[in-house]
Amino acid sequence: MAGTPIYKVYTHDGEYIASVKRLTDGAIIVGFYTHGTVRYGHNKACILWNEGHEEFSASQSCDHAAAIMEERLAHPRYHGPDYRRNS
Repeated sequence: MAGTPIYKVYTHDGEYIASVKRLTDGAIIVGFYTHGTVRYGHNKACILWNEGHEEFSASQSCDHAAAIMEERLAHPRYHGPDYRRNS
């Protein structure tokens, strides 16, 4: 059985709109909304992508946006027990 998707997509005003298993899918969705975030879990402190505040739009290159999110996910702040528990 598949696990629960860990990445969450929100609109710019904080409305929860999707859960995804792949960061590329999160980039596609948030790029469509033009402003919003992709988070690691529901925690506001774990924003991996902030559409409208990045160097480019996720809609321009969802693969590149996903690669940047992967790099950010490798940061130690996302590996503590507080973030895993709140996701």
